[in-house]
Amino acid sequence: MISESAQRLKVMIEKAIDDGIITPEEYDQILEIAGEDNIIDVHEKAHEIVLSALSTHAVDIDEIIRSTTLSAREVRIVLLELELAGHISHDGAQCVRLNPK
Repeated sequence: MISESAQRLKVMIEKAIDDGIITPEEYDQILEIAGEDNIIDVHEKAHEIVLSALSTHAVDIDEIIRSTTLSAREVRIVLLELELAGHISHDGAQCVRLNPK
């Protein structure tokens, strides 16, 4: 069973995927929902792990996968969500980097 906030997050993320874009305001709302119940579920933890592996310098996606405990699928889902939110960019075919604020 997932928490109420995780269910709301799922709905917001699915909407963003369907729309093909997520606004900065929606992304901020997602982060707010993620922290409001003080419960870190599996998906929230995946975001935390991937974000800790990213840099403003290009990082190879395979290296992110190797350096985390996550599956390739989980890493790619988080990267897609971050890219839709405008927080990361592809730097070459297989590298990503955090966008400067």
